[in-house]
Amino acid sequence: MEAKRKNGLDILRIIATVLIIFHHYQQAVGDFQGSRISFYSGRFYFGYIVELFFVMSGFLAFHYAEKIQKGLNFGVFFGKRALRLLPGVCVGSVLFYVFSILYLHLTEEPWLGSYPHFREIIVNAAGMQAGWFFDANRLNFPLWYISVLLICYIWFYLFTWISSKIRVPKEVWYLIMAVAGLGIRLCLARGIIIHSPFFNGYTARGYFAFFFGLLIACFWRKWKRTDYYLVFGMLLLTVLPLFFVNILIMEYVLMVYAFGALTALFSIPVLSERIKWPGFEIIGKATYWAYVLHMPCLIVFVLLGEKLFRQTGLANYPAMIGFTMIMFIPATVMEAAWGKRRKK
Repeated sequence: MEAKRKNGLDILRIIATVLIIFHHYQQAVGDFQGSRISFYSGRFYFGYIVELFFVMSGFLAFHYAEKIQKGLNFGVFFGKRALRLLPGVCVGSVLFYVFSILYLHLTEEPWLGSYPHFREIIVNAAGMQAGWFFDANRLNFPLWYISVLLICYIWFYLFTWISSKIRVPKEVWYLIMAVAGLGIRLCLARGIIIHSPFFNGYTARGYFAFFFGLLIACFWRKWKRTDYYLVFGMLLLTVLPLFFVNILIMEYVLMVYAFGALTALFSIPVLSERIKWPGFEIIGKATYWAYVLHMPCLIVFVLLGEKLFRQTGLANYPAMIGFTMIMFIPATVMEAAWGKRRKK
């Protein structure tokens, strides 16, 4: 899939990133007066757009399944992922720490109620903010997605490699991980606390969406074959929550299914062939940096707004859209600069 970039997925990635930025913008400045749509406290929780990122990541990771089964080294596979993800995590963590201290100094209040701690930078910069051996923290908290994504890549490699050694199809392992993620969420919804390294509320969201994305990719590649176990597995993921009679979990499952359908739809080759504007690819690649940098940049934006407009000019759509558009400028610059270094 990397051999020929899918512009359709770039568009979907751009839309998802913009919605996440809107979500955190309203978290910081509050809902807009007279607004009918809230990206933070409305009926739909826009924070779940992260699940769409997981689905797309799993969908695209399937490109490596055959290579892994043919002997692709774990160090090469994971090293490439880490080289892509960790520099942004490190930069985003450091900037957030510096700007949150500045915010605390100027306003005498912690940013979103979270006091900055230097020791958290090490954990965050290593991409181990959530899901690993440490308690989750709020140092640039959107980066929890990157932390869990790295764990998903490890499981993906492990089970794909195992499937090449024993006669259990890799799709079965992917299905087990997706069910495990959903199972943890069901337990948490029923008040059963599961909080251990690699198996907790954060990784549950990643496992279900990421490995569902992998299953979508498997099914997408084999649509001419009758893969009964895949169909049965997907039906199981839909029916299982009914036994627990939890409407919120059912809504969550259907939402992830919808994200899977969108991912498959936007990956159609015809769509990518018709959308050939280079800007989509450039901005699509920059969405990663926009994601890791938007929270520290939002701190600066709010500080400037408080000093220049005394909080009267931030809680509105023009300011939110303006911030989002500005956010893609440093994101594009960072992607261009780091992209050249990775190619060397």
